Amino acid sequence: MLEKVIILEGLDCANCAAKVERAASRIRGVDNANVTFMTRKLFMEVEDGKLEQVMKELDEVIHRIDSTVVLKVEK
Repeated sequence: MLEKVIILEGLDCANCAAKVERAASRIRGVDNANVTFMTRKLFMEVEDGKLEQVMKELDEVIHRIDSTVVLKVEK
């Protein structure tokens, strides 16, 4: 498992943060997705070899929730 921190730049709604967390946790290959609204960060564990696919799906899902949010990988 890879631990990833994704900055959700432009996230300005706690309800949207909860939606992002739920959506991220449903993506195949993601475990333990958690959004901290105060820091605008998504913490998640991704299966080895699945990061590229997970990021693509995550970007699509987040864009549907809030089209102004930009994803940036922190680590």
